Amino acid sequence: MRTATFHFVEEILRDYPETEKNIRYIQQEVLGPFNLEPDVGIGGRRKQNRSSRGVEYQAMTIATSKAIHNLRINQYVVEVTLAESDDLTQEIITELYFKRNSTLTITGVAMKLHIGRTVASRKRTSFFEKVVHQLGIRP
Repeated sequence: MRTATFHFVEEILRDYPETEKNIRYIQQEVLGPFNLEPDVGIGGRRKQNRSSRGVEYQAMTIATSKAIHNLRINQYVVEVTLAESDDLTQEIITELYFKRNSTLTITGVAMKLHIGRTVASRKRTSFFEKVVHQLGIRP
């Protein structure tokens, strides 16, 4: 597996616990102050013949947002791959990527779980390859 692909999957896994929060944040950015036509009147008055299609544009933007779509796909792929993995692999991934401020390396996780470093590394690599395959990325 290429180094860039490996780091990309690591980033997806580190962001996974915060995915719902990130999706809500992007939706709030879209729903925030949305003004298609800037106020050009003197004194700040609203235009009389202003179109009221802002809500439609907001709904379309949320529905077609590429960032939200990608986050949902990443979230789904991680959920499915975790569900298909054995308990030991789930524990390795959780310890390395889902815990906040984790200071453990692959060696530390292996020692904590009373397994060899090579076994832990192989299980992580196998998990990463499944994620890459699900995402359709070239390994």
